[in-house]
Amino acid sequence: NRILAAKKLGMEEVPCIVAEDLTKNQIKAFRIADNKTSEFAEWDMELLELELEELEDMFTGFSEEEKEVIFNASDVDIDSFFEDAEETNKEKEEEEIQCPHCGMYFKP
Repeated sequence: NRILAAKKLGMEEVPCIVAEDLTKNQIKAFRIADNKTSEFAEWDMELLELELEELEDMFTGFSEEEKEVIFNASDVDIDSFFEDAEETNKEKEEEEIQCPHCGMYFKP
């Protein structure tokens, strides 16, 4: 998601964590753990709505359709919507991108 956001903002470089003191196995473990944490996360929908309203048109990674669902959360099954959006994003994945610091390849 970070790469997609950076691309949408027209950034030439993507911020990333550089951990030069880790072994290759520690880097792999860190990358897996970092991605795993999203499985335990839940949105506070009221707070998210307030934050998005304050940011107005700034790029946040949420599509206009997703924002509409958030702003009308009482009318929609939000979990189902985000699961569907995640599947759609997986289908749109592009070629792998190489991190200039660690040399690892990532799919956007």
